[in-house]
Amino acid sequence: MILSFGGDNGAFLGSAGVLKAFFENDISFETIRCTGISCIPVVLSSITKSPNRAYVMITHIWNRVRKLYMHFFENGPSFPNMVEILRIIAKAGVRRMEGLLNRKRLDSFVDEIFPNIHVPKGLEILAFDVIDGKEVTFKEGDNLRYALKASLSFPLIYEPFDEKYVSSSWITGIPEGDLVILISPAQTEEKNPRLAVEYMFLATIARKKELERRRLEKAEKVLRINVDVLSPSHVVRRCYLKAKEFIEEVLV
Repeated sequence: MILSFGGDNGAFLGSAGVLKAFFENDISFETIRCTGISCIPVVLSSITKSPNRAYVMITHIWNRVRKLYMHFFENGPSFPNMVEILRIIAKAGVRRMEGLLNRKRLDSFVDEIFPNIHVPKGLEILAFDVIDGKEVTFKEGDNLRYALKASLSFPLIYEPFDEKYVSSSWITGIPEGDLVILISPAQTEEKNPRLAVEYMFLATIARKKELERRRLEKAEKVLRINVDVLSPSHVVRRCYLKAKEFIEEVLV
């Protein structure tokens, strides 16, 4: 089976809990796919061979990741967050494609946390090429840091990596897979759009959700996990317990 994780919000750091549940039950996968924020725990679990060790590392970097993604850490690419970031960009006089934050901040994080190695066997990291308009898969043999910088690049906050890559979690929502993991934080109240650009953001979000819905329909199994508190201990434990319950009721 192919296991896939979305990654458009901070709750996907809880993917370590899901992997821990599978590891304890001796459940392995031919391929694990990730995009966006889920790549952090997925890659850490892969290179350390230990979801427990990945969890410890995540607790140490949790607040750094929160700061890297600002408003989008809490709720992902929601309409209110997009509008708020756009207003900050406008006030700062920054071009939208350049992003609000200097991307060296994100690149330095990746270089510090992850080794300069190839993508491990059985792992696929997805990003979206905005120049060619297609999803790109980095796999065994590709440079791990390069793949992560591409997949972790959230639009509006950071300019596209290598002038073309953004996180596919913003475009397609989730990678295709046989078992898809969707982790969602508590939703904020949506606001009514007023400006043309705000309607554009709503259309972008609707398109992403539609593509995500199609991929969920194609999957053999889907595990949906809702979290209401974004703290490392709560999120990882809830994901672990939900995955354990899923294994007992659906997979075994």
